[in-house]
Amino acid sequence: MFLCCFLQCCLASYPAYESLYRAELFTIYPSLERRIQSIDPREGIIALDDHSSWKVALSDLDQIASWELGDLLFLSDTSKGPMGHPYLITHLITQQSVAAYATSHLAPLASKVAKVNMQKGELTLNNQSRWHIDPSFSSQMEKWVPGDSVILGIHSPPLSWFPYLLINLALQRSIPADIIRASH
Repeated sequence: MFLCCFLQCCLASYPAYESLYRAELFTIYPSLERRIQSIDPREGIIALDDHSSWKVALSDLDQIASWELGDLLFLSDTSKGPMGHPYLITHLITQQSVAAYATSHLAPLASKVAKVNMQKGELTLNNQSRWHIDPSFSSQMEKWVPGDSVILGIHSPPLSWFPYLLINLALQRSIPADIIRASH
């Protein structure tokens, strides 16, 4: 937490350091990285190693033509994508980003919601990680139930008090969060 706050304060006015900030997030919580398990550049479908599946916006199909099996990616939210594509998938090496939406509501290797504590504004996942939810998303959190599949992404803008993004595949919604306790 201290490292995230330090980076937010010191680097807030330097957008060029966004990749440094993201690198620090990967150090703190390495499961942000996802590997391409399968890819169909013509259809714009990317399956990740957590078995989630993503449909890339038509306007971005040319960017994924060079992506290969095993390449590292990370997920984040966006307000800049085409309608219906609320997430960005970013290639870790090339830093190319494509707008996408989740096509699978279940990802067998994804974490699951174990407990929702509305009073504290916290979510606990089945891997025992605990998350503090951005209070402005508390009404959305009410819809989350134990058993929902959740994958982890990066909240944009990256210099935020809630640097992570919990993506609920069942609801097709995400909530900005900060980690209270990492998984065991």
